[in-house]
Amino acid sequence: HPFSLSCGHFFCCGCWLSHVSEPNNYQKLPAPCLDPDCSLTVSVSAAAALLDSPSLNRYETTVIEILTSKMELICCPKCGKLHYTQGSPILTCLCGMDICPRCSQEHHFPVSCDIFRQYTKYLYQHAISSPSTTSLSIQTISRLTQCPACKSIFQFAESWYRCNFMECPCGANFCYHCNNFYTEEQRNCKGGP
Repeated sequence: HPFSLSCGHFFCCGCWLSHVSEPNNYQKLPAPCLDPDCSLTVSVSAAAALLDSPSLNRYETTVIEILTSKMELICCPKCGKLHYTQGSPILTCLCGMDICPRCSQEHHFPVSCDIFRQYTKYLYQHAISSPSTTSLSIQTISRLTQCPACKSIFQFAESWYRCNFMECPCGANFCYHCNNFYTEEQRNCKGGP
């Protein structure tokens, strides 16, 4: 019996079955079409037409693990739904959560994934409730900066004299605006917070 994906490249079911279920092909999952010039892959729903239930479960689990490790598939931290990243700068889940496709956490623009991860770790360690993307938390997160010496996270505190000077407990002095070690030249840094 011939079988094909939506591309219309027909091959016998036995060939498709061995192609999809070969354990040594698992690093190539999702399995590509048997036509070498085709870019389609065997989805879990297409594999359901070929595989028995235990093999299908194994195929689906392996595909999810591979795509998740490549950051092509991410899991919503709120509801667990899977999403393809597709190069998007932000993903919105059906549950309403905005997700960062680079780190699979709540969307945290304009803060980098590394700073956001350290910030949430700090909140967790100090039993502070986790941030959410309310206007207050976005405002708080957008004022975060990182010490260039020890990589500790700081929050910029507004002051009436708008000073960019930051002093870390490790002893490093740095400019909030440009994140360089503070020198006499930085006293005139024109960047604002």
